[in-house]
Amino acid sequence: MKWFVPVIWAGLVLAQDRPAFEAASVKPSAAGDPGMSMRGIPGQLEWKDTSLRYFVQTAYRVHDYAYSAPAWLDSALFDVIAKVPANGSANRYPDMLQTLLAERFKLAIHRETKELPGLALVVDKKGPRIKPVEPGGAMLSTGANMVRTEKATLAQFADALSIALDRPVKDFTGLQGVYDIKIQWAADMPTSSDPTDLSGSVYAAVQELGLRLQVRKVPVEVVVVDHIERVPTEN
Repeated sequence: MKWFVPVIWAGLVLAQDRPAFEAASVKPSAAGDPGMSMRGIPGQLEWKDTSLRYFVQTAYRVHDYAYSAPAWLDSALFDVIAKVPANGSANRYPDMLQTLLAERFKLAIHRETKELPGLALVVDKKGPRIKPVEPGGAMLSTGANMVRTEKATLAQFADALSIALDRPVKDFTGLQGVYDIKIQWAADMPTSSDPTDLSGSVYAAVQELGLRLQVRKVPVEVVVVDHIERVPTEN
């Protein structure tokens, strides 16, 4: 089953409802330039040879598996120089990119939920081995074959696993409360089945918690590009 929501005509959103760059220069990249680069200096962000695909995925904070758009966005490269407002935060630049894409490329998107291949986090038949902790500010971090959460729900733990594994992970445990969890696993992770008996795999690491990762289709919210112009409006 799929759920649909109306198309979001991003250009119609009022400026005060979403952060925007104070000013931005958007130009097609020169042919023959090297690969993509990004740098930040005080009050300014700069991208070179950067695809529209990257800008859309960054703006809406989506992985490859949660993104659907015309293939030409991969090869449409642009140089962007954007000035961050004096009272704004550079950390909110993805939201500012949403405004830029709407205003300069007439981006329109919608979101829909699709059943995609992924991993379901469930309780092991022997029961969970983790204990709830006192609630507080949740902390999540991911690294090379590592996930650590503090005072986080299992849904948040699943989200952190999604980032680390670059594939959808959804919580189906039904367990309430928040937990402190840290797991590590070997770099070579089997993906074709559910080999929890393989020492060092992410499956085995999760099973140590009294949980399991099951390979199956899970619901994933996907950002779908409905419209985007190939040529931006003038600077």
